[in-house]
Amino acid sequence: MDGRKRLSGAACRKAKQIKQAKNKAVLDKCRNIEDLFKAKRQKQRIEEHHNSPKHRSNMLLMNDRGKSKNVINQQLIQQIENERTYWINVLKRVVAVVKSLSCRGLPFRGHDSNIGSPHNGNFLMGLELISEFDPFLSDHLKKYGGSGKGKVSYISYHTYYEQFIIIMSNKVKNIIIQEIKNAKYFSISVDSTPDISHIDQFSLIIRYIDDNRKPVE
Repeated sequence: MDGRKRLSGAACRKAKQIKQAKNKAVLDKCRNIEDLFKAKRQKQRIEEHHNSPKHRSNMLLMNDRGKSKNVINQQLIQQIENERTYWINVLKRVVAVVKSLSCRGLPFRGHDSNIGSPHNGNFLMGLELISEFDPFLSDHLKKYGGSGKGKVSYISYHTYYEQFIIIMSNKVKNIIIQEIKNAKYFSISVDSTPDISHIDQFSLIIRYIDDNRKPVE
């Protein structure tokens, strides 16, 4: 067959072993490159590179090119930045409603979660109220008010506002704990009151004096 001979099984194995040995030799030579960067020299070599004039000039050149409006991905960068700004503005309004309802102990949910429904709860009612004076939020509710599952809108109480409540409660809890540690002396009162369904509601009350010498409970 075109003048070539077929190798026997032993010859194939020998050829494979020779190839593996050559590959190992190449890899061993590559590992020797690591000797150029010994542990005690790594930090020094990195600092020398960062402080070198060539590295600095290249970094400045890269930054200048990144600011240019003619770069190939400038349109994509601008699109990402616009979308980021959009959702930040949405979250500011959502967080404002979550904070207001949480501070007053008001319920969030209603009988449904439909925009415009009189039974959609305090959370959506708050967003609807703001949207009457805020064109940005009004457009957002029109665009995402009827979105189904799987679409991010930050106006669904099933997922998002509960996460905000957890984040805020942890922040408040950490501040209270730090104030108690600073006060050094405090009192604890434990009480339990049955609710309408005869289930005990446990309460823990801590009293202390803050840095302004005002009592806190």
